[in-house]
Amino acid sequence: MRKPGRPKNTIPSIDFKIHIPIPVAAKVDIFLLDPVTGKTRHGARSQLVTQLLINWLASKGVQPYLENPHAKAQADAAEKAAEAQQAAPATDALLSII
Repeated sequence: MRKPGRPKNTIPSIDFKIHIPIPVAAKVDIFLLDPVTGKTRHGARSQLVTQLLINWLASKGVQPYLENPHAKAQADAAEKAAEAQQAAPATDALLSII
């Protein structure tokens, strides 16, 4: 049985301590806000900074060794959604017969 919670990181990480001006940080947090909880999603800042750094490295011609750690989960979710859409017309057809 799968335990609930966030996915395990497949790539080791380190802590960066950076200083960001409060007005910039506040505007970023507004975009990362979860409307249900009223808080910033867990790991949202890290994901944002990681993606920005990957894009910056790519602009310098450096290919980072890592892949998107959530790519497999996103691909699996998209595949399930496509399967559900294909199953929906069949279910509608069965219901129309009944």
